[in-house]
Amino acid sequence: MEYKFFEAVEKSFDKAAKHTSWDPGILEQIKQCNAVYRMFFPVKIGDKIEVIKAYRVQHSHHKTPCKGGIRFAPSVNLDEVMALAALMTFKCAIVNVPFGGAKGGISIDPKKYTPYELEKITRRYTSELIKRILSDPVPMCQLLTTARASAKWPGYSIPI
Repeated sequence: MEYKFFEAVEKSFDKAAKHTSWDPGILEQIKQCNAVYRMFFPVKIGDKIEVIKAYRVQHSHHKTPCKGGIRFAPSVNLDEVMALAALMTFKCAIVNVPFGGAKGGISIDPKKYTPYELEKITRRYTSELIKRILSDPVPMCQLLTTARASAKWPGYSIPI
């Protein structure tokens, strides 16, 4: 049976939550990851292009910015990054640090790269995050939505 790190964190949260008087809906919101980014991006290493797999999870936006570093390891996976982001939220809350929890992960063996190559990978990772987090969405009608729903996006004015 495969160990699920995030599932274990959720079970611990549920166990602790039973001892609070918080509304179950609030507790469910606290437990969820607010944003999960999975990406693949190319980086030129030597004379070859390598495709790098990476993640960024913002567990909680209850306080911003979201605090959490980037882990470089060949075994990095989404389950691990989600769990570590959740744990960062809880650590910040326990000591009353005004940050939400986050974590990043890049699936590489850092021992196989020079400091310059690691910097290139990190810069490209950061660039990919900026594109995802700060990009302007274009609201459009989709299946089972209406123009009225799309017109309600904050900062957008669409005549309907």
